[in-house]
Order: sequence, then structure tokens, then C-alpha cells
Amino acid sequence: MKSTFYKATFGLAAALYATLTSADVTSRQVGDSNDIQFQWGVPESSASSSSGAFYVQLSAPVTYQWVGLGIGSRMAGSHILLMYQDGNGNITLSNRQADGHSMPTTTTDGQLELLSGTGVQDGRMVANVRASDLNLQLGGQNSWIAAWKTGSSLDSTNTAAQISRHDGHSQFSINFAQASISSDANPFENSNGTVNNPSSGGNNNGDSSSDGDDDSSSGSNMNTIILAHGIIMTIVFVAMYPIGSMLMPLVGKWYIHGAWQFVAYLMMWAGFGLGYVYAERNGYFFNQTHTRMGTIVVALLGLQPLFGWFHHSQYAKHQSRGIISHVHIWYGRALIIVGIVNGGLGLQLTGNTSGRYMIAYSVVAAVVFAAYIGSIGFGFLKRRRQDGGAEGRPGSALSTAAMNLNSRRARSVVAAVARRNVPVQQMRGFIAPTVSRRADFVQELYLKELKAYKPTPVKDSDAVGQVQTFSTPATPQSPEETDLAGSLQDH
Repeated sequence: MKSTFYKATFGLAAALYATLTSADVTSRQVGDSNDIQFQWGVPESSASSSSGAFYVQLSAPVTYQWVGLGIGSRMAGSHILLMYQDGNGNITLSNRQADGHSMPTTTTDGQLELLSGTGVQDGRMVANVRASDLNLQLGGQNSWIAAWKTGSSLDSTNTAAQISRHDGHSQFSINFAQASISSDANPFENSNGTVNNPSSGGNNNGDSSSDGDDDSSSGSNMNTIILAHGIIMTIVFVAMYPIGSMLMPLVGKWYIHGAWQFVAYLMMWAGFGLGYVYAERNGYFFNQTHTRMGTIVVALLGLQPLFGWFHHSQYAKHQSRGIISHVHIWYGRALIIVGIVNGGLGLQLTGNTSGRYMIAYSVVAAVVFAAYIGSIGFGFLKRRRQDGGAEGRPGSALSTAAMNLNSRRARSVVAAVARRNVPVQQMRGFIAPTVSRRADFVQELYLKELKAYKPTPVKDSDAVGQVQTFSTPATPQSPEETDLAGSLQDH
């Protein structure tokens, strides 16, 4: 009788203990099917002193590769609790810090302790955690973020294991005033040692209006924005800008080149706008290499249409390239290369450093680069062929610009002669009996100049200063012939 009474009393006390420690926990469901659940419990002593420990539970189906819960309203600077399977029927809890939109790294900040009930049970990963020394308002409102990735298990006990980019994420607020528990004990474990069912137990205060706005629906929108940003900027820098540059040497029509590049220019600004929205909302705009380099490249490319207009004006006026032409060409080439490199940094930022996306991006960029180099060589040979090699011959006195200028002058002279009344020859065709009127413009021009030629008369004074004046030399003296015999003897 006494034994039965003691058992009943003990069971009632255990039930009362479980009620006091777990009834007021606050929960939040997120995930692809709201099948990920987080629960919080804050001891009254911690809430009143705004310091101390609190309890949090992470629970998700094993179909997820990893699940993360972060403190803060955005990823940059967030303290993240990351959970994944260790391959031995248990879970690994990784304490990490996020510096931007890149894989969070391990940190020693905060104190985390895994409690009983942690493990893989009934097809779910469960982590019961006692946490302290974290930047939270234990008696008030706190912002949280969550992220998840579906896929095969990581099966790793390494707390610094590499993880892939998340499939989805959520942002929400939790009011710790509604998560108060009476004692500093694990609120997620019943007296018999079984874990509360995360899919049915707990007070879902996280869904109440007092806890703030639930931004889980914006996770898919943000994924769409960053995906659109990546696709647009890849098309612009890997395809459209290089192809637009190849159009000039291949087609030679400046208006086709200009129209193509202008469309790419507008797409670039659209892609930059999407990237700015995503980076600004996640708090890492201009905080790491990809966003800094991308902003600078886009800003510098804003000057390229102006350089292109100056280059066109220079070429239309002088029929040759000038300094501004080479600035336009090499300035654009350099920025395209930097933009392609920055695209690789963007893929690295998303965690796709070794996947098929990085491989495909690198292969396409290499093919386009090879085609672009080929178009440059083709354009050079084409210009040499059109110029007849005059620019490349040593000692040549005529440049391409001078030849074009002389050609235009000759055409204008011929046109002027054609407008004059010149005799017309009447010729009968060999087959057609009609008489055609034909004028030989070159012959008429030659005869006109020949008739108008008048040589300058030669005068005697023209030789002055050109030749020396002739003067008769003096008469030489005759030698004396008095001693002919002596001279003969000497000889």
C-alpha cells in the first residue's frame, strides 16, 4: 500500500516537474514543409538578471544535410549553431561565426553544452543545448535567422566540416519573456528520459504577433534575387561584353557594336541592382572582396559609353585611331577580365567552389577568352590587308590617313570637272544602236592643265650666283733659247 502511494506521489511530482520546466518553452517551425523546429527556454533567474544560461533545441528530419540557427537579423556577424549527423547515430554541434555571405567559421565565443536527449531518434536529428555568454536579451525580444540544406548526411564529427550553400533560410523574432521556465534544468527532457516530440509539443509563441515579423517567406525571394543576379552578370561579362567587342573586327559595323554593348550595359545595371538589394539586406554590401570589386567595376564601366562616343568621333573625323581609341579599347578589355574574375569570387561566396557551376563557368570563360583573342588577331590581319601593308613597310612616305585624304581630294577635283561643260563624245555601241554620251574626265583634266602651263622665260641674270664668271688668263712668258747646246747637253 505504501509502495503504491510512493509511486503515485513520485509520478505526480515528476509530471509537475515536467510541466514547470517545459510548458512555457517557445517554439518556431521553419523549413521546406515547416518540419524544422526550434524551441527556447529561459530560466527565471537568467531572465531577471539578463545574464546566465538559456536552453535551445534544434530538431529536423534526417533528410536535411544540415540545419543552422543564428543570432541576429542577418547573416553578417551572426553567431550560428550548426547541427548535422556524425555518422554514428548521433549529431555534431558546431559553434560558428558568420562574417558575410560565405561559409561560417568555427569560433570559441559563447559556452555550449549538449544535454541528454541529443541524437538521432525516430528519423529526426535533435540537439538539446544549454548556452551562455551569448549576446542576447534574456528577458526581451531577440532576432534570429535559420538556414537549412537538404541532401545526404555529412557523417562528420569535425566541427569545422565544409558545408554547401543553403537551400532556404528564414528570419524571425522570439520574445524570451514568453519562454520563461521556473528552474535552470533541461526543459526538453521528460522525467522518464524521453525527448518531447518537437512536431507536436511546446508553445508556438513564435507565431504570435508579439514576437515580431516572420520573414521566412522572403527566404525564397532572396534566393530568387541572388540567382537572378548571378545569371544576369554571368551573361553580361562572360558572353555579351566579349561578343560585343568581337563584333567590330568581325563585322566592322560600329552601330551593331554600339547597340549590342548598350543592351549589355543596361543588363549590367539591372544585375547590379539585384545584387545590391541582396547584399544590403544581408548586411555585407562592400564588406568583402566580391561586393567591393563588383561595385568598382560597374562604376568604372559607367564611363565606357562616353569613351566609345569619343572614339567614334575621332575615327569618323580622321579615319584613324587616336589616344582616346586605345583608351576605349584597353579600358574595356581590362574591366571585362576583372568582371569575369569577380564572377568566380561570387561563386566562391555562395560555396560553389568545386561544383559543376564553377567548372562550367571556368570552361565557358576560357572558350570566350580564346575566341576573343582570335577576333583580335583577325581584326589586325584585316586592317593590314585593307591598308595594303603601307603602314608596315619601312620608309613608306604615305600613311593610311594621308592616302585616304588624297583620295578624297582627287574625287572632289574630278567632280568639279564633271560639273563643267566639256565636249561629249558620241559613240555607237557594238550591239545596241543607241548613242551613248561619255566624257573622259581624266583626259580633260590633263589637257586643261597642259594648256594652262606656261614656262618661265630664261634671263641672263638667272645664271648669276649659279656659275663663276669667266676671265681670260694672262699670256705666259716664252722661255729663253740662248744656250741651246748647254741645254741639250744637260738633257
